[in-house]
Amino acid sequence: MSTQHNATLNGNKVRIVAFMVAVTGIIYLISGNIITIIILVIDFAIRAFGFRQYSPFRFIAGKINNGLFNGSRKPVYAPPKTFAARIGLLFSTAILILHLTGWLLAAGILASVLISFALLESIGNICVACYMYSFMHKSGVLKS
Repeated sequence: MSTQHNATLNGNKVRIVAFMVAVTGIIYLISGNIITIIILVIDFAIRAFGFRQYSPFRFIAGKINNGLFNGSRKPVYAPPKTFAARIGLLFSTAILILHLTGWLLAAGILASVLISFALLESIGNICVACYMYSFMHKSGVLKS
């Protein structure tokens, strides 16, 4: 399932999901519990391949948005956010592989980068992967 070019997402929910990603990553750093990374891999995969409606993080973010912001909607262009989810999937999969192969320091460093990107999105409304998407799209690396 692909994202349509004119599709939008609710920016409030996107930022709440990013905060949940950051918290999950922090839990991983503190506990070393691999289940947290598996949860991230699964949720990123669901969102990265266009099945957002099945994302547990998105579901919870919708409930939080309804409670805190009365369900308000701030439209954001969807394709860069889908690209960002794919980057998140890449990072979380790499963290999982590094963890499973015993490279815990490297896994922790990548988790810290993922957490940083998620916090930039959730707190600062700065989507690093979206900037990468824009650059790659303008340079012709990504096609419409």
